[in-house]
Amino acid sequence: MNHSSRRLLAWVFVLLLVCWVVFAIARRRSASSEKDATNPDDVVSSERVNQFTALEAREQKMDQTVWAKEREAEECGRTFESLWDALNAATNKLELIAAFPVDE
Repeated sequence: MNHSSRRLLAWVFVLLLVCWVVFAIARRRSASSEKDATNPDDVVSSERVNQFTALEAREQKMDQTVWAKEREAEECGRTFESLWDALNAATNKLELIAAFPVDE
């Protein structure tokens, strides 16, 4: 084995060793973070839960009032999107259109 081959082999070995060390450190950190997840200091305070609950209630009220027409339009749009997707996949497009239920 010549000198350049030995040097290349040494660099490959060093690179593999560095990768192994990085992997071991990352694995150890992952294991320690799983243990810390049950730490009582990480538990969310009841005040934070109440704030989140109030925010969620406000968002639901906005959905039912301010955004009601937008939500209805989204639902109607889904009907036409599914029709369009079915048309693109169908071989007999006229038969699919004829079978499409049109209520209002």
